[in-house]
Amino acid sequence: MLVKMLEGKDLYYPGELIALNEETARDWIARGLAKPALCPECGSQLEDAGCRVYCSDCGYKHNKE
Repeated sequence: MLVKMLEGKDLYYPGELIALNEETARDWIARGLAKPALCPECGSQLEDAGCRVYCSDCGYKHNKE
């Protein structure tokens, strides 16, 4: 699951997009460390494609920052 970090954790910094396994992602979201990475165009969950993220629903693509 792709998430956007809200707080610094381990090697990750606030604002960073990272792919986590489902269990860790849900834990970090529940603890307020991250939020789901959602498409800015349609609101669906973004997916990780290496150095890019994309939306499988509307086709939005963006390079990771």
